[in-house]
Amino acid sequence: MKKATIFLLLVLTIHAVSAQAIRARNQWGEKLFYVDGNTLREEDQWGEKLLYFDGRTVRDRDQWGEKLIYIDGSVVREQDQWGDKILYFDGYTIRANDQWGEKLFYLDGRTLRANDQWGEKLLYFETIPDRWLLAVMAIILMK
Repeated sequence: MKKATIFLLLVLTIHAVSAQAIRARNQWGEKLFYVDGNTLREEDQWGEKLLYFDGRTVRDRDQWGEKLIYIDGSVVREQDQWGDKILYFDGYTIRANDQWGEKLFYLDGRTLRANDQWGEKLLYFETIPDRWLLAVMAIILMK
């Protein structure tokens, strides 16, 4: 009985850590998106599935969806590994196209800012986000 209780608490804790909300500007901002493992949803855990990450590729809705972006280390490309470069991760800075591209966003802890560390606060993540999530949010904000 004791082992089952410990196992249940462990599973619930792991699930709680893998789920997070993405808010506008700061921790009190409006909930915009919800991340549940490798799935991005609208507003909360019951929201419609928007995107799915399968390790290198971000797909539309689920694991069988259309390929949208491909992440290869620091480079983010359209659709697959032969697609055009969209973004480049340069430390905490997200640049356009490659390492010489224009500074677009800056990750300041759990806050995504415009341009650099003094830029306007755009999004707040409840935990430090993965690269795929940063890439998706950067593309959404660029549009």
